[in-house]
Amino acid sequence: MSEEWCKSLHAAALNCNQYSVLQLLEEIPENHQIFKHQLEDFAENYQFDKSSIKFIT
Repeated sequence: MSEEWCKSLHAAALNCNQYSVLQLLEEIPENHQIFKHQLEDFAENYQFDKSSIKFIT
């Protein structure tokens, strides 16, 4: 994922903006679906602190 995408996801998570987080996660490619599903689970349960934005970058 691009640096811009990572920054956008980080900002959305810091702002607890579930809608934006989920919209950004839709951009994750098919070959990373396990990672995408884990992040979706965190977002859907408002566990933004566990979404480990550092792992993405």
